[in-house]
Amino acid sequence: MPYPTAGVNGLVKLSSTAVANLQKWAINAKGNVAKTTAFQASGAWESNTATIRGYTVTADGWTDPSDSTGQALLLNGVNTTFTLELDVDSSHHWSGSAILTGLDPAADAQNMNTVKFTFTGTGALTYT
Repeated sequence: MPYPTAGVNGLVKLSSTAVANLQKWAINAKGNVAKTTAFQASGAWESNTATIRGYTVTADGWTDPSDSTGQALLLNGVNTTFTLELDVDSSHHWSGSAILTGLDPAADAQNMNTVKFTFTGTGALTYT
C-alpha cells in the first residue's frame, strides 16, 4: 500500500471488536523529564533525565447505541480500563490499555448526535 494512507482505513477497537460509527481518533503521547543539572554544569547547560512516559487518546464520531459490543460499552464505561487498538490501516496500529476518563455526548437538532471519548493510558503504548 502506498503511503500516505487515507484516514478512511482507520478503526477503533476494544480488544479485537470494532467500535461503530467513529470518524476520528488521536493520540497524544509524551515523555517527561527531570532536571538534573548539578553545580558547575558544563558550559552552563542544563541537564535532563528522561523519566516516565504517558499518553491520552480521544475518539469521536456519531452516536450508535445499537452497537452493543462497542459504543454501548463505552457509553456505560467511565473509569473502566479498556484494551484499545487504533488502526491506521489494515496492517498498522497503535495498542495499549487505557482508562475511559471522559464521555462527551452531544445532540444537535440540525445535525447528527455525536460523542467524544477520552482515555488516559495505563502502561505501554506500542505501534506495529
